[in-house]
Amino acid sequence: TIFLRQVRNGLPILEQLANSIAAKQDPARIVAVANDIRRPLGWMVRAATKLGYAGITERIKTILNCLPNEPQLSQEQGERVVDAIVALLSDLRTLGETTGSELGGESLAQVLSRTLRENLDGLLGLILQNLDALETSADMADEDVADLVSQQFSRVHGYLSSLYGKVHWDLPLLFVDAYARAARRQLSIYADVLAITRDAVAFLRTLTGNGRVDVPAAAARQDELSRRMKDYLWSHDSAGDTPVDAIKSFVGSLNIPPELA
Repeated sequence: TIFLRQVRNGLPILEQLANSIAAKQDPARIVAVANDIRRPLGWMVRAATKLGYAGITERIKTILNCLPNEPQLSQEQGERVVDAIVALLSDLRTLGETTGSELGGESLAQVLSRTLRENLDGLLGLILQNLDALETSADMADEDVADLVSQQFSRVHGYLSSLYGKVHWDLPLLFVDAYARAARRQLSIYADVLAITRDAVAFLRTLTGNGRVDVPAAAARQDELSRRMKDYLWSHDSAGDTPVDAIKSFVGSLNIPPELA
C-alpha cells in the first residue's frame, strides 16, 4: 500500500535522526536531518489518516511537533524526539502483528539498538537520582518526584518493548502505577519499595550492555521482582477500605493462574 511504502521510505531518515541525536552531532546537522523528514512524515500522516490509523497518526504528529526548528537542541528536546520515535516503533509493531505485515518497525528497532540502549541506560540513571531524592525527603513521598519516576518508568517500558519484544515487560508498569499512586498520596513510599525499585533498575541495566537478552532468565528475574513489588502493594495499599486479606481471598477464589495474578 501507499502507507507501507511511505513508512519504509521514512524510517531510514528517522534512523538517521535518532542516531544523530544520540551521537550529539552538530545541532545544525540535526536540524538538517529533521528538515529532511518533515515532508515524508506529513505524507505518512495523510496516509494513516485515510486508513483510519488514529493512534499512529497522532504519534507521527507528535514526532513532527518534537522536531527542532533552530540549530540548538537541548538534551530534553533530543530525548523527546527519540521517545516519540520509540513510541512509533511500538505502534508499528502492534499494527504489523494485527495486519500480518512487516512495516519496518522491528528492523528499525534493531538498527537503533545501540542508540535505544544508551538512552535507556541514561534514563535508568535518572531514576536512581530521583530515588535518592525521595529517600532524603522528609516523608519519602514527594509528589512531584514520585510522579516523575512514574513517567520515567513509562518511558522505560517503551524502550524495553522496542528492544526486547519477545519479553512481556510488566515490571516497569508496576512501578508506573505505584509511583503514580504515591504522587496522588494513595500509596506510601518506604525504604522497602525503594530497595525493590533499585534492584529492578540494577537488573534492567544489565540489559543495556551488548543488546543480547537471555529471555528465560530475564523473564524469571522479572517475575521475582514483580512478585516482591506486588507483595509490597498488597500490604501497603491505602487507596481503599477493604482489608488486604479479604482482597487476597477474593482473588484466590478466582483461580487466576499465578503468572497472571
